[in-house]
Amino acid sequence: EGTRTRPILESLETNFETIGAAGRQARLRSLDSLETPTLVVLDLRTLGRAGLRICRRLRKESPVPIITLVGQGEDDMGIAGLERGADDYLTEPIHPAELAARVRAVIRRSYRPASMWCQPAVQV
Repeated sequence: EGTRTRPILESLETNFETIGAAGRQARLRSLDSLETPTLVVLDLRTLGRAGLRICRRLRKESPVPIITLVGQGEDDMGIAGLERGADDYLTEPIHPAELAARVRAVIRRSYRPASMWCQPAVQV
């Protein structure tokens, strides 16, 4: 993990088990060697376009929820991530409490029982 990503991982470690990987190839190898994680946070601030390729690959291979982190003024990268399969993104400055809340929300939405999605939105 890069120097920008390390504080993010540390903020999540209090409530979640985290795994970091330094460098693009290490990230890909670590994803290949792991069981499917509950959620992936991709830091596009350090990965750039390679992170978008990783996002697309993850989405093709797994339904794992993905949150991307983008730099200030780089909403286009966040949108590109959504188009490649990410479920949410955060823009700098990244607030650890907001990231943790979004992680919980995405996990909550992603792992609902199928029966909850099939019910009508409004019952009369």
